[in-house]
Amino acid sequence: MRYLAVLLFLALLVKDTVPLGDNLILRGIFEGLALFTGAAWLLMHGTAEMFKRYLLLIAYLVVLLLTLFVSYEPLWVGLQVISLAGVVLFFIAFVESTRGAPHTHDKIFQWTAYALLIVCIGSLALYRFYPTLAIDLEEAEFSPNGLPRFKGLFGKPGMMATASGILLGFCFFAKQSILLRVLGILSALSCLYLTLSRSFWAAAIGAAAVAAVFYWRKKRVYLFAGIVLLVLAPLLTMVLDIKFSSDTSERIMRQESLANFSGRTTVWSLALEKFWNSPLLGYGYTLGHHAFLDLHGGKVAEDTPVNISLFKNKNFSLHNGFIQALLDSGALGAILYVSIMAMVLWKLFAHDKERRYGFTMYSILYFTISNVGESSVFAASTFHSVFYWYLATIAFSLPHHASEPQAVETVSRETGFDSLVSRSKPLVWLPSPMADRKS
Repeated sequence: MRYLAVLLFLALLVKDTVPLGDNLILRGIFEGLALFTGAAWLLMHGTAEMFKRYLLLIAYLVVLLLTLFVSYEPLWVGLQVISLAGVVLFFIAFVESTRGAPHTHDKIFQWTAYALLIVCIGSLALYRFYPTLAIDLEEAEFSPNGLPRFKGLFGKPGMMATASGILLGFCFFAKQSILLRVLGILSALSCLYLTLSRSFWAAAIGAAAVAAVFYWRKKRVYLFAGIVLLVLAPLLTMVLDIKFSSDTSERIMRQESLANFSGRTTVWSLALEKFWNSPLLGYGYTLGHHAFLDLHGGKVAEDTPVNISLFKNKNFSLHNGFIQALLDSGALGAILYVSIMAMVLWKLFAHDKERRYGFTMYSILYFTISNVGESSVFAASTFHSVFYWYLATIAFSLPHHASEPQAVETVSRETGFDSLVSRSKPLVWLPSPMADRKS
């Protein structure tokens, strides 16, 4: 299952970055394999106690299935629910099958980071040699100021920003070579900057700051260094007489859209009004945008302000995963959706006693924060969304893994940047307290 997990992530990355035409085929093949493999393993090895640990995830899938009966496109909703159920069941089976070897997930993270590094470097190369292919010209046309945003090899800037943030977290909080760390940080920061995605900038900064408090051993040194940099940066610009032009500052912050976040606040307020038309189960999983459409004509309804750029496409995103869940699956689904995201964070804070899941903590925080400005955790149609459900499954299993044998360092539990100043230490298997008991 380990190899299938890697192939699943790679297939979704290829689907998102390589123009293959009908990308549903590649997604369908590997998510279908995941569904079959996960269901088969759970049928043979699943227990009632095991399913209790993932009860919130299972309940959410059941509610999503119920939205099929309120949707105008039940076949599409059914396929999307099966897709998400397939990856969730597979991750449950995979995490449970590796419960005695948590280091297996470190390998998955490392292989995924290699793939993301290749994508980021490839995106920067595309921007250097073929810039028109690396920017989102369509979004620039709809933007009030016409500023082009970097999308790299992905279809949208938000997808590029999400991948960059994940790679950045891996370089900060996972152990790997100095070369990979330096290349990853430089390429991820460059891509993240070029996307002009303020939601993901804030998510990366916030997630890194919180995770560093818990997972960086020398956090005081890094905190002091960060404060010094923040103080010296404006002083340096004054000493060197560096002045940012209005075009540069506008490009970085996009001040014209700060008041309403590029129309997002208007969309969110309208979405909350539309919610009351179908409050219990919403409009169908992944079809929350139907609340704004004249379903007979397939266009934006007359009572919707069509001058907002977010409504230019028929299948537009609500740019907020929580509101997306509210319209997709109503109050029932949204409550479970928020509960899952809150429970995942709580389990990491409460049960990661060995402080070995720094990258997982960063990524979960990164997804949760960015989910406010973009629908980061959505359907099982993109790499980053599927990757979140994998991390969530790991978090739900932590109380169980806490009593299992784990690979821990005998001298130091340093992670992230701390590993740069320490030598490699042998891993020792510590037996479970229950292992020596006789039945």
